[in-house]
Amino acid sequence: MNLNFNFNKLNRLLKSFYQLTNIKIAIFDINYNEVISYPLNNCKFCSLIQNDKNGYKKCMMSNKKAFEHCLKTDELYTYTCHANLIESMINLKIDDTIVGFIMFGQVTNIKNKEDRFNKIKNHNFIIDNITKEMVDEIAYVDDEKLISVSTILIALAKYTISEKFISIKQEKFINELNDFIIKNIDNASLNVYDFTRYFNMSKTTFYTTMDKYIGKGIARYLKEKRIERAKELLVNTNKSLNEISSLVGFNDYNYFCKVFKEEVKQSAVQYRKSVRTNWSELFIL
Repeated sequence: MNLNFNFNKLNRLLKSFYQLTNIKIAIFDINYNEVISYPLNNCKFCSLIQNDKNGYKKCMMSNKKAFEHCLKTDELYTYTCHANLIESMINLKIDDTIVGFIMFGQVTNIKNKEDRFNKIKNHNFIIDNITKEMVDEIAYVDDEKLISVSTILIALAKYTISEKFISIKQEKFINELNDFIIKNIDNASLNVYDFTRYFNMSKTTFYTTMDKYIGKGIARYLKEKRIERAKELLVNTNKSLNEISSLVGFNDYNYFCKVFKEEVKQSAVQYRKSVRTNWSELFIL
């Protein structure tokens, strides 16, 4: 899946979360690869675990199990990892497509540091060199804070997608294409070279991208957008057909009328009349 990540905004978002909670947070793609995290490094305990061959393997298996769970549900998944630490994860979804995961972890709910050290060390007895200092460093969360932080994670997941910090490249291209067309729709001389300059693409790359993401050429797509805008103006304004043809990039009024009838299967005058008549009947009802 071709995704676009706004790393600057994502980093600021994750950093803010960490500064408020002192809990590591990370985003993974749909293939379970870490995309970005804050802080970049793991805590000393988790670094020690992952530097061990068997420990690393268990970490990956624990993560994989959580990812697979979140592929089946949109709900937050909170669990205890193989090393006896608490982690929480939720999927990231664009429309109905899961594009990745956001999670926090490397925390414990064992408040007493002596108990924490004994339980974690005993749980990971095969790992040498676990010290009390590195276990003491693990972030502590009680049940109330865990609920609060989990609620924030859910909000961040929605915000990350709604603000398009992560987007499907296809969606990004289409949105930028449509924005450019709307801003320049009255330009009758708009051509493929204007688009290639805007996207900083070669002509061949632009045609390939149009075919891949839109399924049609730019000339055809631009004509559809011009007629789409003309329909809006016919319905929502009292502008003359001559004015509208100019506003949507047709210098030749007669050609506009011809193209409109070919695309809509009725003349511009008939379209305006029929839509407004239908609206009037609807309001009367």
